[in-house]
Amino acid sequence: MTNNLNLIFWVTLLLYILLETDAPVEYGRFWHLKFIKYKQFEEKQQLFPDLKYSQFLANYYPNFFIKLVSCQECLAAWLNLIAFTFFSKNLGGWQFLGITIIGSWIGIAGLKFILKKLYE
Repeated sequence: MTNNLNLIFWVTLLLYILLETDAPVEYGRFWHLKFIKYKQFEEKQQLFPDLKYSQFLANYYPNFFIKLVSCQECLAAWLNLIAFTFFSKNLGGWQFLGITIIGSWIGIAGLKFILKKLYE
């Protein structure tokens, strides 16, 4: 069960980094990764200052993969599923998959709530 809590923590952290920060854009700019579309994002962000990278992708590049990656609940489910595919024995078996997915959803919602209250 401890491994499941570790997984929930890491998935929550990864979700926050990917969906709530500019880390993908910053690393894309640093490594000159054209597929990140950081130049287009920066142009749109000048017009819409509150635009997040995940919103930019979902609005301007709508395809199935982008919808999966920019949806917090979908990405949490897929990250947990991938982790369970490789580490199911260490995580207590497949019966804990649903619990870890829900735990990740609660974790990211709680983290966003706490950070919002801290920065108000």
